[in-house]
Amino acid sequence: MSNPREAALKILFKIDYEGAYSNLALKDGLDGLNSQDRAFATRLVYGCVSMKITLDYIIGLYSSVKLKKLSKSVTEILRLGIYQIMYMDKVPPSAAVNESVKLIKKYENRSRGFVNAILRRVADNKENINYPADEKENLMVRFSFPMPLCEKIIREFGLEEGRRLIEALSKEPQTFIRVNRLKTTPNELVEMLTKNGINIHLTEACEDAAIISGTDIGSLDEFKVGYFTVQDIAAQLACKVLAPKKNDKVIDMCAAPGGKTTYLAELMKNTGSISAFDIHPHKVSLIEAGAERLGIDIINACAADMSVFKKTMAETADKILVDVPCSGVGIIRRKPDIKWNMEEEGTLSDIQTKLLKNAIAYLKPGGELVYSTCTVFREENEDIINAALSENDNMETVDISDYFEKETAKDGYVTLLPHVDGTDGFFICKLRKKK
Repeated sequence: MSNPREAALKILFKIDYEGAYSNLALKDGLDGLNSQDRAFATRLVYGCVSMKITLDYIIGLYSSVKLKKLSKSVTEILRLGIYQIMYMDKVPPSAAVNESVKLIKKYENRSRGFVNAILRRVADNKENINYPADEKENLMVRFSFPMPLCEKIIREFGLEEGRRLIEALSKEPQTFIRVNRLKTTPNELVEMLTKNGINIHLTEACEDAAIISGTDIGSLDEFKVGYFTVQDIAAQLACKVLAPKKNDKVIDMCAAPGGKTTYLAELMKNTGSISAFDIHPHKVSLIEAGAERLGIDIINACAADMSVFKKTMAETADKILVDVPCSGVGIIRRKPDIKWNMEEEGTLSDIQTKLLKNAIAYLKPGGELVYSTCTVFREENEDIINAALSENDNMETVDISDYFEKETAKDGYVTLLPHVDGTDGFFICKLRKKK
């Protein structure tokens, strides 16, 4: 396969009609493409998944046939073409139209005139799309957010702040990497990659972070030998706030795929011990593989349901990371499937409460934990913390204003927002067990 658009089409078939997750479908569907074409196909897939409501709305504006009556091939090829026209500035609209017509000729030749006509009309009117006048509907359609999620964000943040958050969660994110100081330094890595023509620069937001673009990261030798790993700044900051030291005994309650686990080990200079757990046995190997690539040997990874209390672990840890399962709203721009697969309210908060309760029991007196999520909703964040503090008078918040210039940091917690902080949406709170 040498056509990235056709590769994207086949991947979208698997996602939309076979129930595949986009990241897994991409992993299996990009064979035979060079790094540039892989990046192009990946953007097409994530873009079409993320902006499905918008793309279908635009199809509806210009199609004489209702969307539900269009064939699968026509629907997916129109989405691909419209996404390129509307959101990919480096693709000329004429190329988006012509390549889409080539695809439909191969899959459903009788519809080539129909596809050509709609895409040309979209290209002619791309700056003048008539979006709904109703404010909530406008948000739903322009940014392709399901209405229940739009309404929830607006309830939490208000209309204007909610609009800014939704817009930020709809934009293509930057790719942040974390330099592995066990093997190199940030300046040395930048020098190495720059010499090879890679676009990379350091950021002041976190001392081990850099922004990288325009490359297939997994193919870089520097990645393969463990000089760096991919990780958003917010996730890095959660580990920095926990601040594990050399020789600490650390527990990572929900560790897979292991990005935060390995950063904790790096902060500990690979000295001490980390017990890393995940409920899914097949994901434990991801933690182990990451540790091996980065040159880390203090992590003991195993499968376990950490919402179930383990008596033998009581008061054994100096530091604990409780990065709980959550709704994931803060990383929708990286994992657009989240928009269409939201968990029911209540289910997650029950698990989050149990995990935090157990983590508190596992802390030594004087020990500290960080509770974190990649979501922005109080019910999964502040509400969980407040409930835990009311039930455990031996716990106290820890001032984290050394890390964040936010008013709430002195009270031990922050909510990071993409349109404000330039990170994923994230919640970080630090607690200490009194001696």
